[in-house]
Amino acid sequence: MTGTKYVFDDIIVGGGLAGCLMAFELISNGRKVLLIDEGQAHSSSAVAAGIINPITGKKYIKSWNIDLFLPQAVKTYREIEKLLGITILYEKNIVRSLPDISAENQWESRKLDENYTNFIKENADISDFQNEVNISGNLAEIRQAYRIDILTFITSLCRYLEEKGGFLCHTFDVNLLKIEDKQIGYLHFSASNIIFCEGHKGIANPLFPDPGFALTRGEATIINIPESRISKMIKDEIFLVPFGNDLFWVGGGYENVSYPEEITSNHKKIVKKVISSLVKVPFETVEVKSAVRPTTKSRRPLVKQHEMYPHVYYFNGLGTKGSSIGPYIAHQLAQHILSENTTFEIVW
Repeated sequence: MTGTKYVFDDIIVGGGLAGCLMAFELISNGRKVLLIDEGQAHSSSAVAAGIINPITGKKYIKSWNIDLFLPQAVKTYREIEKLLGITILYEKNIVRSLPDISAENQWESRKLDENYTNFIKENADISDFQNEVNISGNLAEIRQAYRIDILTFITSLCRYLEEKGGFLCHTFDVNLLKIEDKQIGYLHFSASNIIFCEGHKGIANPLFPDPGFALTRGEATIINIPESRISKMIKDEIFLVPFGNDLFWVGGGYENVSYPEEITSNHKKIVKKVISSLVKVPFETVEVKSAVRPTTKSRRPLVKQHEMYPHVYYFNGLGTKGSSIGPYIAHQLAQHILSENTTFEIVW
């Protein structure tokens, strides 16, 4: 882009899951959006599996506000697929191990609770691939679980915006930002609003000091299991998620393993040993990824409006449940921007 001035309705800083969901909501309502992103391949969004898991934790409770978030998430991802001509939403049950009597009793109590009926399959079934995995104890199976292909989504949306002149590959410099009463200026661009969706880098944003981050480092391994029949997500000590074409995402269970920024061959051996405890057929390690996750102290997303500048927003900290939470927040924030109300308050 060259020239003296390009006018947009909204500028979004950050092309991860939060930023791309925000961009989608706004362009779906006819807004002209500029998305600024530096193209980090190792962002937490690019590393994430995109799991929507309605029942979580050792006590098998419903994920926070899942009854509110899930319908909006499914609706949003289907609309994204239609707009971009891609497939990113895959419904895949989750099979979990029940390692002891206490876990079995907890699960049985959930099966009797009508609030959980829609999310529980009466009898877990791994008959198609039981020879490929080693799952301890009895099993539970969760329905209405999904995998979101986040990488395909953010790549496709950025390309879509680029074709329309609405994408800038650039490292944002807040010192170049000009905030006026009703206008935002940056380089040779102007807009009515700016939304910061910078992920863990948002911790250094001077407009929103001390946002409440508790940064962690997440890791994922992509493996290949030749001619695998595993069609469901598996949760034991680690998470095994089918990606298609015999590729699987593996995460969790080894975050306590110390690893450097650059993954070493020794670390790959440690990870492979952990994965071998679940996968009992030959597999090949394709890639080991790591990224800083913008988790928060409260374990809740950070959605803020600047106190002095009501047209400056902050949307970060989606964490591990971002695939389910993100669409709802993006929709709420977009509706607020469209309404042109002065103050913003998200409704949970």
